[in-house]
Formats: sequence, structure tokens, C-alpha cells
Amino acid sequence: MYGNVGARDRVDFTVIGPAVNLCARLEALAGAQGEKIICSSELAAASTVGMKSVGTHELKNVEAPVEAFVPI
Repeated sequence: MYGNVGARDRVDFTVIGPAVNLCARLEALAGAQGEKIICSSELAAASTVGMKSVGTHELKNVEAPVEAFVPI
């Protein structure tokens, strides 16, 4: 979901939902792994760039473990 969130004197455009949460968790995983980019299996499958798996990870507030990929 997306839209304006806030009060009368301060409104921010924001996005919320499972996809946003997954992206935030993958970003944190990238930092912890010393990688600039990490993506999900769905993005890796759609990419024209070669990808390699860096394992399956349990991510906070994400229902199932996620296999993460980095560009090769």
C-alpha cells in the first residue's frame, strides 16, 4: 500500500506492506554479508544478470525463510 501518512502539519508519502518489509530485511542482510546488492529468488529469476545464491536466511517479520542472491 502507498499514500500520504501523517498529521495536518506533517505529511509523508510512504509505502507499507510485506514487499516493503522484505526489501528492508534484504537491505540489512546485504550489509551484514558485506554485499552492495542482495535480492530475492523472484527478482533473481526475472533478472538478465547472472546471480548466485548466498543461502537461505530467516528474516525478521518475514513468514518463510528467503533464499538470497547476489550478482556474479
